[in-house]
Amino acid sequence: MGKYRAQILLEAEQHAVLSDMAEQRKKSISGVVREIIGEYIIQMEQAELKQRELNAVQELQHLRQGIQQVHGVLSEDWLEENRAERMQDLVNQKGD
Repeated sequence: MGKYRAQILLEAEQHAVLSDMAEQRKKSISGVVREIIGEYIIQMEQAELKQRELNAVQELQHLRQGIQQVHGVLSEDWLEENRAERMQDLVNQKGD
């Protein structure tokens, strides 16, 4: 993959920090900047994904509230109650 030239202006302190980082890592300043930008892009993508997931959860909560307003809240024993009713229906059908 090719590289593209980009010219940026840095503050003196930024340049000094990048220069120190490059020296410590035995890289060029350009290499350090590319590394920092790559990490930043990953962080932003993760933050965007997290926000989309949060938005989806909020939408589901909104939908759940709407359903509860229309249909009420199901008891926690709803499944067990339906199983018991179904079993009773089956017993009654066999007895007929």
